[in-house]
Amino acid sequence: MLYKEGQRTLIGFLAMPTVTKLVKTRLIGGPYVRFYNLCEFLSYLYTTAAILGRARRNIILVKMLSIPGTEEKVMVWLQRQAEQRLIKFKIEVGKEPDTFTEFIWAKYERLVESQH
Repeated sequence: MLYKEGQRTLIGFLAMPTVTKLVKTRLIGGPYVRFYNLCEFLSYLYTTAAILGRARRNIILVKMLSIPGTEEKVMVWLQRQAEQRLIKFKIEVGKEPDTFTEFIWAKYERLVESQH
C-alpha cells in the first residue's frame, strides 16, 4: 500500500487514542504528560511492535517509526542507537535489562540521583 500525504502512520494509529487520554492540562501553561505515564506508554508501544513484528516476521517497529520509503535508513539508525544505549546500560547497571520499562526507569533513576 502506498503512503499518501496526510495519511496517519501506524504509530499514529496505535498511539493517538492512548496519548489523548494521557495528556493533562493545567491552568497556566500548555498540555503535558507525566513522565511515568510516558514510560508506560513507550513500553506499551515497544511491546506491541515486538509482538506484531514477531507474529508477522517483519520490521513492523521500523514501519511504525518511519515514513514509508525511509525504512532502511531508519532501521540502520535505530540499530546503532539501540546498540549504543544497551552497551551503556550494561556498563552502568552491570546486566542486561529484563524489560523495556526497566531500561527506561534505570536512566530516570540515575538522572534523579544525580540531581540530589
